[in-house]
Amino acid sequence: MMGTRSFEELLELAGEALCANDLVRRFSLAICNRPHKVGIAHALTENGLDIASARIVTDARRVRDSFYIALNGEKVTDTEVQAGIEEALMAAIHARPVAETKGGSI
Repeated sequence: MMGTRSFEELLELAGEALCANDLVRRFSLAICNRPHKVGIAHALTENGLDIASARIVTDARRVRDSFYIALNGEKVTDTEVQAGIEEALMAAIHARPVAETKGGSI
């Protein structure tokens, strides 16, 4: 991304998932806007990312997660890796609960 954007502007651009470098000097920022769901942080750490800090904001039906992340102690600057992070977050957002995948109900 070009230029500096505010956190609120990034949230508007995020849609469901975004990996950005605009706001934080030492870390990349992974942002998710989603219904309440578990497993988002796991989607980051299982892909080798370190979470330095997390900010979770909830309202009645949605959750807005912001993770300050690094790969090998550095910002994630490779656009292909950033795209992979966004794909992993989207997969976690849209993952079906185990009961659904086994024909059960929740």
